[in-house]
Amino acid sequence: MFYPLELTEGMTYELVLYARQSGTDDTTLEAAYGVAGQVESMTNAVFLRRA
Repeated sequence: MFYPLELTEGMTYELVLYARQSGTDDTTLEAAYGVAGQVESMTNAVFLRRA
């Protein structure tokens, strides 16, 4: 799932995530950024949580 954003250099941003799942096996939640809207371009992880 990708949400394109236009950000301004030098500004501080707050990222808020809400997630819900009925099970706990093999769950991954990740926030990352990159230069394009494809998985391969998301090379800079901001947040990663595996359960």
